[in-house]
Amino acid sequence: MAETLTAAQLEVLKLLQFETSEDELFELKKILSVYLADRLMRSINTEIEINQYTKEQTDIWANEHFRIAYQVNRAK
Repeated sequence: MAETLTAAQLEVLKLLQFETSEDELFELKKILSVYLADRLMRSINTEIEINQYTKEQTDIWANEHFRIAYQVNRAK
């Protein structure tokens, strides 16, 4: 884990220096989640445009899974 806080982490701490209710914390988590999801989607869309991926290719990726099949050893 990082030993020092980033500028963003310090700003969040400044925002939370005052008493905050559970409802306010929940709302803040939702806002941050939406922000980060939007940032991720913009980054993905930029990569798609730069690399000229087709809709068919992105549909294939959307339906891929990377789960590893495993055997359960059941003693009888």
